[in-house]
Amino acid sequence: MKPRITNNLLQHPDDRRALERVRVIAGPLAKVLTIPLDLHAKQEAFKLQGTALRVGEQALPRLWAIHNRAARTLELDQVPPLYAIAGPLNAYTTGYQHPLVAISSEALVELADDEASFVLGHELGHYRCGHCGFHTMAQMIAVQGTKLCGAVIPGLSTAASLALTPALSAFGRRSEFTADRAGAIACGSIESSIRALAKLAGFPYRGGHTIDPLALIQQGLDFESSMDASVLNTLSVTKSLLTASHPFTCLRALELKRWEDAGGLEDITAPVNPQLAAKQPLWNSKKLAEFADPIHSTLANWLHKKTGQSLKSARRSVVSWLGGLSPQLRVGDLEVCGLELTTEKASANQLSTKLNAYSNVDGKVIKTVFQIAAAMAWDEAPAELRTWFTQQPSAALRTTLLPIVR
Repeated sequence: MKPRITNNLLQHPDDRRALERVRVIAGPLAKVLTIPLDLHAKQEAFKLQGTALRVGEQALPRLWAIHNRAARTLELDQVPPLYAIAGPLNAYTTGYQHPLVAISSEALVELADDEASFVLGHELGHYRCGHCGFHTMAQMIAVQGTKLCGAVIPGLSTAASLALTPALSAFGRRSEFTADRAGAIACGSIESSIRALAKLAGFPYRGGHTIDPLALIQQGLDFESSMDASVLNTLSVTKSLLTASHPFTCLRALELKRWEDAGGLEDITAPVNPQLAAKQPLWNSKKLAEFADPIHSTLANWLHKKTGQSLKSARRSVVSWLGGLSPQLRVGDLEVCGLELTTEKASANQLSTKLNAYSNVDGKVIKTVFQIAAAMAWDEAPAELRTWFTQQPSAALRTTLLPIVR
């Protein structure tokens, strides 16, 4: 059976770009540090094996079942060993070529089963996407790599640290967005995922306290607005993140919600109905997700030019609106009231995809057309599209992204 979970669906775009940069920047030093990397991995493995409790069918079988179920859901070839460690609510994955997962004793007590599924799925996501080796490299290169540079060329250690540490830290933070997606897939609920994040961040789970996941999402939106409020705010946030290992919790919750609203979770977890798919060869959420970033960029550039709003702020407004987090997209007198994605035959053997944006200016609806994707050759188009156009050669294939006000 063909896997349903592909890296293209699972991996956050920021994680993908950061991973490419890390390979370029840290790759050469990683080859030098092969032996230290292996030694570090073995030390961590022996530490867990000697001091922690290995989870299995005879030890914490309920947790082991949750761990195995998460691994199967994420389509892993093998299930990494799981250890229970003493300590506050936490979990982590360690190892170089053979990762190990650890979860704290407090997490076992305080997390509900679905929340534990998110936490373990998150760690397994690091394993599935190949993060573990690079996380180990980041730690080793930050310490040992700069020392090696300084030994070869005196004074280079500081320069190497300044160059490597921000890039490696940035990769580590962005990889958390991808791992959060894996956790959400494992537990099957964005709400449970956000509750688990809140508990990991320090939410007082004892005493009958409750939290609405939407509260953390709104906090993320407010935080983004604060960052954009002034250059000083942006610089302050950037400085605080230079060496941080994780993104801000409220932004992690917000990213998960945006991913769900873009159809990311549904694309992976929804049951497949081949007969229904054959009868309805329209753009589904998976296909729309492929155009999400171009749509965001296209609308943001348009708003920037039309209204003078900063490009960064315009993009945030667009993403929030399309994700259902903002009720409207209005800048000054310009309000975008509807979107439509259209695929049509550009010629006898080519298809093109366009975005129709409907804006309301002083009570008058204006249609603006954007080329969202270059024309694709007929032979390269998905089979369901070719079938659709063969049956209705003169028609355009339209998908309404948001209600159109005419």
